Amino acid sequence: MKENIALDYNSADKLISKIKRNHKRLIYIRRRICVVLTIVAMLSLLITSVYAIDVNSKKQIEYKSMVVKSGDSLWSIASNNNGNKDIRTIIREIKKINNISQNTINIGDILMVPVK
Repeated sequence: MKENIALDYNSADKLISKIKRNHKRLIYIRRRICVVLTIVAMLSLLITSVYAIDVNSKKQIEYKSMVVKSGDSLWSIASNNNGNKDIRTIIREIKKINNISQNTINIGDILMVPVK
């Protein structure tokens, strides 16, 4: 009887250590996937530059992508990228190109913004 209990404890220990190894392996794989996805996202942000044709003026407009940071607002983003245009016009353009209906943006949002 005591031998059976000892065997059960040994097999339970082996099972627990096997589960821990598999868990560590899964965590490692998940971290690698997150790193790869982060690198791909960063590269796509660096590479992305969109050109569009303004229907009214028939001019080619260049857009750049940007990530919204803490403290950013549509007004601050538009004022940094307004060139000589009215800031309200830039805000309307940013909202239109990004399909934003509200005046709020969230940290981490990726916005297309017209280049000066």
